[in-house]
Amino acid sequence: MKTTALLPVFLLLCLAHNQAQNVLTGSVTDASGNSLPAVSILLLHAADSTLVRGQISDPNGVFRIEKVAPGQYLVRASLMGHLDQLSTIFTLTAVSGEHNLGVFALQENSNTLSQVEIVAEKPLYEQQIDRLVVNVSNSVTSAGATALEVLERSPGVTLDRQNNTLSLAGKDGVVVMINGKRNYMPMNAVVQMLAGMSANNIEKIELIATPPSSFDAEGNAGIINLVLKKNPDNGLNGSFSATAGYGRGLLGSASANFNLRKEKFSLFGDYSYLVDQREQVFSFYRTLNYEGDVKETITDSQREPVDQSHNARLGFDYYFSENTIGGIMLSGYNSKWDMIAENTEDIYSQIQPDTFIDITNNEVNHWQHAGANINLQHTFEGKQRINFDADYLYYIDDNPNDYDNRYYGENGEFLFSEMIRSGKNTPINIAVGKLDFYTPINKKINLETGVKATASRFRNNVSVEEFESGNWVEDPRLTADYKLVENIAAAYGTLDVAINPKTSLKAGLRYEYTNSNLGSDEQADIVDRQYGYFFPTIFASHNFNDDNSLQASYTRRITRPTFQDMAPFVIFMGPHLFFSGNAAIQPAIANSVSASFRRKSIVLRVEYTHEDSTITGFQGKVDPETNLQVLAAVNLSYAKNWNATFMLPAHPTMWWDMQYNITANWEFLKGYFDGILYQNDIPSMRLFSTQTFKFPKEVVCEFSGFYNTPSLFGTGRVEAMWMVNVALQKKFGESTFRFGIDDLFNSVEFNFENNVPELYLVGGGNLDFSQRTFKLTYSRNFGSNKVKSARQRQTGADTDGKRVKG
Repeated sequence: MKTTALLPVFLLLCLAHNQAQNVLTGSVTDASGNSLPAVSILLLHAADSTLVRGQISDPNGVFRIEKVAPGQYLVRASLMGHLDQLSTIFTLTAVSGEHNLGVFALQENSNTLSQVEIVAEKPLYEQQIDRLVVNVSNSVTSAGATALEVLERSPGVTLDRQNNTLSLAGKDGVVVMINGKRNYMPMNAVVQMLAGMSANNIEKIELIATPPSSFDAEGNAGIINLVLKKNPDNGLNGSFSATAGYGRGLLGSASANFNLRKEKFSLFGDYSYLVDQREQVFSFYRTLNYEGDVKETITDSQREPVDQSHNARLGFDYYFSENTIGGIMLSGYNSKWDMIAENTEDIYSQIQPDTFIDITNNEVNHWQHAGANINLQHTFEGKQRINFDADYLYYIDDNPNDYDNRYYGENGEFLFSEMIRSGKNTPINIAVGKLDFYTPINKKINLETGVKATASRFRNNVSVEEFESGNWVEDPRLTADYKLVENIAAAYGTLDVAINPKTSLKAGLRYEYTNSNLGSDEQADIVDRQYGYFFPTIFASHNFNDDNSLQASYTRRITRPTFQDMAPFVIFMGPHLFFSGNAAIQPAIANSVSASFRRKSIVLRVEYTHEDSTITGFQGKVDPETNLQVLAAVNLSYAKNWNATFMLPAHPTMWWDMQYNITANWEFLKGYFDGILYQNDIPSMRLFSTQTFKFPKEVVCEFSGFYNTPSLFGTGRVEAMWMVNVALQKKFGESTFRFGIDDLFNSVEFNFENNVPELYLVGGGNLDFSQRTFKLTYSRNFGSNKVKSARQRQTGADTDGKRVKG
């Protein structure tokens, strides 16, 4: 409460702080003390080195910068043929006055270049009107990491490793995009793909909590967009890198990207490979009290996975004229996860040993993808623009499992054995067409409209067989070939209004109509559903001055049941635990309001979301008579979520940069399970920080880490978790060497618990996915450094997908 009461005072002080004005003076000389005229004097923000104001020294080498607002700054003196001179960081207070910065003595540059480059280093985090941008390429600890590891360290992003899902600002339902193109694959496969993607090919990550109407309304938590590198240079250029590491198993990766630009065409592409053999250790426990009989089930799993991933992308743009551009983009990946696990399941009845089971499990999860996009963009006179995209995407997942179960009695005597195998083959075909039109109505108002159609065809061929008398016998209850046909049509309109030079408004309305039908040869119309919704969005932004701004927004979103949420299927984890689908699952609708305030690089964002029919994944249902637990997605009645994010950069010295991100969350859930009312709430917090130290001779050291307090997961609770990473980097011309240690204290473990005895859900578990890992990375740039940027564009599948979530 005290912090809340002080917040308005803080904001008023920030505004008042800008009213005072200061004057900066100084002089510039050469190494011999002679005055230097015509020297560029740049006043920079200390937070992110952005330019505040520039001046030129007079014939006597003297400069004077007037009307400087209070804040932290530094000054750069620059002159051709000389080395730049930087001042120390200094602070100007609200007390007006003249401040003399002394003499800048410039040294001659003996290696004067024939060409001059001005490079502006972006801050690690940038707050824009509708998104937070994480500049991954500026982080040393991201070198040699995977895209998933970088995401996990991003502000407000939480990775649920038990279920392979992502949440943003405390909410599930995240949509993941790559270069504005959404992935048509299960979320667990998206997580698997990101775990196999090198962070060296990522330029930035956009966390879009409130997407505008031009994006699909899917995903109540917003969108995470990974922007891959397209070199801002021309001719032929690119980069490559390689990483070798170890953390209770080998880790290796390699990546490369290139950009070839000629007069009328541009060719660009990238490729990455990753292999991860780090072991995993899981343990679960469950207590069942039914009619006075207390059963305890303890499961341990020693897993030895081999994860290999190939990701590739190739694009071609042709400039027919200054106003017309066409392009083709091909993409694909091959991700194979192969695991052998030795599991044990110990069952106790009334605290006494009952049954012991040894299980050897061999699982393969092999995802393959190929996609193509055709794009045509034309700009008319008057800045009108039309854009057309056509996409075809193909995915296939092959997921066989073999189980060799051996049963032992209470005294360890062998009882019997059984062999079971399950299969799941899932091809997915998706076609997308999208047309967008943009036109300025006048100098202050712009209009954007568009239509989109998506056609999805999905098959899920599942089977379960048991080995009996020398033959594999199919279980007809758990074997079927499911087919889903889904069509989505959408139209939208958005108005962007500049009310005045400091205030802007963006409002839009989107309508989406969905027709879904799921069935099998044995049972038609398991799901036959048609529905349409309107989705309004509104953004307002006001810039008080260059350093202070305020944004507010409202948005309505939908989370549709994913294909595998609806499709009946079975995946065994053991004789008494398996995953299943739920054909009765319904879509969820969320309404969110948010506001954010920026003071220079400091950002405070608050948000409230109310979601009806919330979908929560892998919730347990126990049959007390058989001790069998089934995990499936279910609808809750509703969920409420309050979220606040505070981002604070700090620069104690010229060689030390800090970044702090604090996310506070309060979540309330209410729902019915088998007719029994369940509700729960919990406050939680996530703290994230990076500390970057810049030493002479281009040596950089970076520490990063996070701490998560306990949080909700459906009927369960996830315990606190923390991690620290460290990296050291040294540059040699175009080459860079980095040595890093991830999870320095080997502290990351996913611990969870359930305590709902009325639903027979009492237990928990420990999942150890992360190991202390040592990594050595080498990277190098090549080619010309003056090439025009490859065209940044979205595709027709920019916001589709996540409908095949596993």
